[in-house]
Amino acid sequence: MERTSTAIRVILDAVRGRMEPSHVIALVLEQACHLARAVHGSFIQVDRKNGQLIISSTYGPDWTEEKQSCHLKIGEGITGTVAATGKPYLCANTHEDPAYVALFDNVKSELVVPVIVRDETWGLINIDGFEANAFTEADLTTLTLFSELVAFAFTLQEDFFERQRLHEEVMEGQKLSAIGKVIAGIAHEINNPLTSVLGQATLLSMTPDQPADPASIQTIVNESRRAARIIRTLLHFSRKETEGHHPVNVRDLVGEIFELREYQLRLNNITLRYEEAKPWSAIEANSDQLIQVLVNLVTNAEQAIDPRRRDGWISIRSERIGEKLHLSVEDNGGGIPEEAVKRIFEPFFSLRGAGAGSGLGLAVAHTLVSTHGGRLYLDSTGPGGTRFVMEFPRWLPAIPRPEVQINAPPVPSAAPAAHQTRARILLVDDEPSIIQLLTRFFAMLHIDVDSAADGQEGFEKLRQGEFDMVLTDIKMPRLDGLELYHRAIAEFPDLRRRFLFMSGDVISESVRAFHEKTGCDVLEKPFDLGRLREMILGRLAESKKEELVKA
Repeated sequence: MERTSTAIRVILDAVRGRMEPSHVIALVLEQACHLARAVHGSFIQVDRKNGQLIISSTYGPDWTEEKQSCHLKIGEGITGTVAATGKPYLCANTHEDPAYVALFDNVKSELVVPVIVRDETWGLINIDGFEANAFTEADLTTLTLFSELVAFAFTLQEDFFERQRLHEEVMEGQKLSAIGKVIAGIAHEINNPLTSVLGQATLLSMTPDQPADPASIQTIVNESRRAARIIRTLLHFSRKETEGHHPVNVRDLVGEIFELREYQLRLNNITLRYEEAKPWSAIEANSDQLIQVLVNLVTNAEQAIDPRRRDGWISIRSERIGEKLHLSVEDNGGGIPEEAVKRIFEPFFSLRGAGAGSGLGLAVAHTLVSTHGGRLYLDSTGPGGTRFVMEFPRWLPAIPRPEVQINAPPVPSAAPAAHQTRARILLVDDEPSIIQLLTRFFAMLHIDVDSAADGQEGFEKLRQGEFDMVLTDIKMPRLDGLELYHRAIAEFPDLRRRFLFMSGDVISESVRAFHEKTGCDVLEKPFDLGRLREMILGRLAESKKEELVKA
């Protein structure tokens, strides 16, 4: 009894010390064989996927490599019976037991107990005796206790690693959330001056007697737009808020990938290219999620290309296949090893070394594409490269995106006829440079402007005078644009359809919902003045019609 207590203490100390389950198993076999005077023992893992038993640890003499590599099937022999039933088996005499499968000629008795982990037989502890009736019910009880300690050691380690993984995920999520907030703040601050730069350059090009070089103005405009696209892409990629599905042009999605990755890929001697069969297409999608999938696929493709190469390429291609749309990412890298192909979409499976990746990228990408009613699959892989395909159930006609020509002729005059009254707009923004830009722009359209530095000041000005339209930023101190709208229409219901909003942030789901509910449009900064002109004049025309109908 004392020897048994000592053995249990030794094993418990190993478990408490978080010793690896394999070391605990080796210790259990050693203690069990000593206590029961067994000639040798083994630990057998149950491989349910392949329906077989695998000897993973042994104790004692006579264990040759051939014997250790022997694989019985579940249900075969005494060990197979225990694996199938989950019940211990005490064989008093192997020569009289038809279930026994001889592995050693001199074994005359056998004791096998299951190791149950989460209600399933995970492994087996097996000890052998040279004599019949070598083991007693007391040995069975002791070995059953040992099996529970092995199960506890395994579960303890599994829980420890799961907690560690979850902790790392939480920490990573907190980092990403913090990064997203920083990017959002940077984007809002950058988009405001970009609006001024782009707007001022546009005004210069609209002035008939412009002293500046048109090519220089166009460069200012183009680079401002490029910077704005990069900021918008970073915002989309970092934002944690999940927006709904909306029609989105495929080439717009791919364009954001180019903004994010093309420069770095070019530095690594990898050419990123895109091919889209015409007519161009759109799909119903969450653009943020699909950008995440594309970034993941392009990054994986980059890592598959030997950095010493000078001719690497990654090709993105979209094509219509009947009603479906296929969006593929192909590379000329080294391919995926054959043994890994079946596991690439498994969570936490990674082809890279420890610490080089979470192994979640393709699993998450697969899930995100599935939420769009589509599927992500590996189309081909080999020494010549790899091709992944996203298949979506239905393509849509591309959404027209008319570009305003910056170096077009001057803006036509919007001067009112002699019998008409000039339109009057209230402009609300906390950026003085934007106030100055738009005041100058509306003057060119012969529209009068009154301005306010925040929503609170804007509301006071609405109380003091009449306005045909209100153009307001959303994010402002004291009173933001949406709050200004709700407060204004509560007191002046006629203003309900006369608000137009501006925003330096990516349009959030809450703002989209506001737009759908109210019909008020939102312009993302920086915007084209030509587009603003169309929207303003269109809204003013609608307001005039409504007034005529009421009259």
